[in-house]
Amino acid sequence: MLRVFILIFFFFLTTLANGQGFNRVQDLSNMTLVSKKLEYLKILNDTTLWSSINSDKDTALFFLRNDTFYIRQKYLQTDQTGTKWIERLYGYKVIKIAPDSLTLKNKYPFGYKPDDWEDTLVFVNIEQIKEPVADFRFLKLEYSSPWTGERNITVDSLGRVNFVDNPIQYSINNPTADKNAKPRSFSGQLTMKELINFKNLLSKSLPSRLPLKRGCPMDGSTSNFEIQIGTKNIVSTGCDLSWTHASLLEYLFDIDQNKGLVKSQSKTNYSQKY
Repeated sequence: MLRVFILIFFFFLTTLANGQGFNRVQDLSNMTLVSKKLEYLKILNDTTLWSSINSDKDTALFFLRNDTFYIRQKYLQTDQTGTKWIERLYGYKVIKIAPDSLTLKNKYPFGYKPDDWEDTLVFVNIEQIKEPVADFRFLKLEYSSPWTGERNITVDSLGRVNFVDNPIQYSINNPTADKNAKPRSFSGQLTMKELINFKNLLSKSLPSRLPLKRGCPMDGSTSNFEIQIGTKNIVSTGCDLSWTHASLLEYLFDIDQNKGLVKSQSKTNYSQKY
């Protein structure tokens, strides 16, 4: 009888602990969490997350059991026997769950240890670590792709934008190029609301963590940044980008489609730093 009582009591405590842990994880829902080396994780709902620590796609199923945070991946794999679905389960030991952070112990789930491996992943709400940009002065992006061409963009402290696009044009030597692509250049002004949005995104991109030199694969697209905030001048060249910095690139690259950008009728060139 005593043994049965102990087992029931132990089961109750385990269930309670699991439930409390699950609830604490759910408290992190819709927060974007980043680690020291800019791995990212976001709890989308009770069963799904979005993270760079997954083995295949960013989006995956997850669950919490005892002290382990499990991620379940399902993907198609092709080998000599054909194409089939592969399902794998990866576990990370939970060290701590706090209102604005999640600390996991990396368990080498993929069978190898990359050079930039973080043994302990301390994910922190990006809202807690975003960088001050009140004294933002100037940003310049020089983008170049061997497949699409070049795009140069500047934004100054007043929200004035200069945009130059030189796409690779269709020819016998470039049969895969867009037949309708033509060089474009214009200046414009971000609305006050959009300028605030831009500065918020810049703050969350953690610009001070941009490496001076970034790696490039063969035929990779380069994105060279120069950002001036106060007296600090950030320069970064290369191809590879972390998620936070890639989000800044995506915003700038498509700024010509931004509804918060009012294009100027004149061709004023804001190449001077402010």
